[in-house]
Amino acid sequence: MALNRFMTVEAFHADTFEIEQNGEGAGNVPVDESNLIAISIKKLTGTLPPVKIKVSNDIPACGGFGV
Repeated sequence: MALNRFMTVEAFHADTFEIEQNGEGAGNVPVDESNLIAISIKKLTGTLPPVKIKVSNDIPACGGFGV
């Protein structure tokens, strides 16, 4: 089954590491080093680089998508 729901992750140059969360679950997802994206980056690179990560999500959490 194909769905028209997406999570878009963009990275931009910045002075410090930052995560901006928009869309579904924005108020419920951590935007600090405990965010899964930040954890993944840190595991891959050993550090959090000075980038701004912008996450736009229209996939509802616990919305019946196999969760």
